[in-house]
Amino acid sequence: MKTYRFIDCLRRSMTLVVSLTENNPVWAKQIESAGAHSVKVHLNVLHRASKTEFGSWKEEKEKIAEIPSSLSIPVGIVPGAEVTASGEDMKEIIAAGFDYLDIFAHHMPSSYLDIPELTKSVAIDYRYPVSDASFIKELGAEIFEASIIPPDEYGQPLTVRDLAFYKKLIQTVNVPVFIPTQRRVKPSEVRYLRRIGASGIAIGAVVTGKELDKILKTVEEFRKAIDELD
Repeated sequence: MKTYRFIDCLRRSMTLVVSLTENNPVWAKQIESAGAHSVKVHLNVLHRASKTEFGSWKEEKEKIAEIPSSLSIPVGIVPGAEVTASGEDMKEIIAAGFDYLDIFAHHMPSSYLDIPELTKSVAIDYRYPVSDASFIKELGAEIFEASIIPPDEYGQPLTVRDLAFYKKLIQTVNVPVFIPTQRRVKPSEVRYLRRIGASGIAIGAVVTGKELDKILKTVEEFRKAIDELD
């Protein structure tokens, strides 16, 4: 049984999300044990950072439908990019126990706004004026993922300029914002994200790599850094 929802965790304290580089229920369980507050799975997308291609709900559900019920932490789903999960798919996703969806605003079908069972986490990228975020919030975004780093800059160090852009978004939307590791953020830098008002960090392939041993070690390091903030 889940002890909290993702949005509640973000509102309460700095939250560690792990973006799975592989839709693997065994990995998800071990990542929870290593200290993740939430995990995310993916559909219908070539994940740019990990270079992993994820299939449709029909293709992936045998691997991922059991994940929400097997974990005590909330599980999110990225339902696609240019192709997204259908209405029928979303009914099965809800029935499986997923807690939130996470998707770019320019990929999000308007019909997703009318899915009350799933918290709406909406991502914006480097092409959005920050002012757009306030209107996206008015349409129903409950959480923002600040995916604002241009792809050709992935893996570079976190800078003060990045922090300023994140802070501007956080102050604009006044809802929980979490930061994905498009930059090569170090555990010791979590305190800077907290300082600007970020509610969480989503770690993925840029900092974790794709091998399970390294992923687990990185999760433990980030969780330790977060716990030391309190």
